[in-house]
Amino acid sequence: PAIVVNGTAYVGDEASNVWAWSIGNANATSVPAAGRIRHAPLPLAGGLLVHAQQDAGSVVEWYPLASNGTLTTPSAVHRLPRGNAPGMPVALSTHGAVIADSSGLLHLAWTPEGWDTTPLDTRSVNGPLRVEAGLLLGSENHAEGGFLVLDVASWNARSIHGPLGFGTAPPVHCGDALLLVKDEGTMVVLGE
Repeated sequence: PAIVVNGTAYVGDEASNVWAWSIGNANATSVPAAGRIRHAPLPLAGGLLVHAQQDAGSVVEWYPLASNGTLTTPSAVHRLPRGNAPGMPVALSTHGAVIADSSGLLHLAWTPEGWDTTPLDTRSVNGPLRVEAGLLLGSENHAEGGFLVLDVASWNARSIHGPLGFGTAPPVHCGDALLLVKDEGTMVVLGE
């Protein structure tokens, strides 16, 4: 998917490019990325965070944006090697995000000198992350995978009992309950 920031659309592709197209311009421009991009770039700290899949592992890159929205080359101090199968990251603030992959979850805080990182969990989460009602939500993606529920204020994990199995859909709040879905089509609504 693409995102739009200040009238410019940004999208990544499977050929390892990040594209920018500004409204009113006939042509899009691109810069090379370190791998295949399967999720929309994430606006962060005046640039774009991209978590790209490589043949062995993945890499997080941050692309500063020029004042006119033009992409620039990725910041060398914001390049971070990570595990296989990146999930869709989520922003928690203008300078902070959480990324996920097969090696677990990591909080990234942008600083001019590079990322300030905090490991959050070692569970494999390869799909999108969601933040709702002060909780970071994700789905473990393996045969016995459950669901990830972390309190954003304390990073404390909470167990929930639901269907197990492969799946990338994070839990979704439904009133005072959570909707849990796994790939086999199993869907459960649990009261909190």
